Amino acid sequence: MNQPESARKKHPRKRLHSANCLTLSPREAAEIAGLGLSRTYRLLRQGIMPSIPDPDGRGFRIPKSALTRWLDSCHGHQTALDHKKTIQEN
Repeated sequence: MNQPESARKKHPRKRLHSANCLTLSPREAAEIAGLGLSRTYRLLRQGIMPSIPDPDGRGFRIPKSALTRWLDSCHGHQTALDHKKTIQEN
């Protein structure tokens, strides 16, 4: 039996990363940090990687500035983003 359109569940729109965003999704943070998504979620759950609760209360958002400071504190760690910039500059 078909449900009326108003009764169907609407899925939230997927957020697209923007240069103007102040926070990142775990997937975006993983890419920048050069980590796998599973490891990123483990670090978030353990409170090792800085995060704030997602507005919907079901996940994590990572402030860009906090991620940058955290990565800087990891001595000798080069992010995937830094690596891409180095390649592009040469």
